[in-house]
Amino acid sequence: MKERGGGVIVNISSIHAFATLPNLAVYAASKAGLIGLTRASALDLGSWNIRVVAICPSAVDTPMLRDKPTEAENLATVARWEKASPIGLLLQPEDVANVVAWVVSDEARGLTGVALILDAGVSADLQVRKIPV
Repeated sequence: MKERGGGVIVNISSIHAFATLPNLAVYAASKAGLIGLTRASALDLGSWNIRVVAICPSAVDTPMLRDKPTEAENLATVARWEKASPIGLLLQPEDVANVVAWVVSDEARGLTGVALILDAGVSADLQVRKIPV
């Protein structure tokens, strides 16, 4: 990137860096550390026109989210996350991809050293902790 005159590094963190659930301490710590790395790297690499941004999604509808023993349990998990969102949305992989595409575009050229929360409003609700994983 230095030789090319710049670029963008996108780190995928998690909403768990800001608000988490019981029994996820190691995961939450690693995702919070990634935000620290993003900020420090933005300072270290900025003089080479390299931007560094973290994206922090909540639950995304992937096979990992739907890893329950039965389809009924998987549907219940999806329903809980949709209910946790004020707009009734469980993120899809393309939602994250679209934000990544925007972040690396010239339209977002002013972004560096930041963490973007992509959670369909889940973290806006103080009751979110009551959503079982």
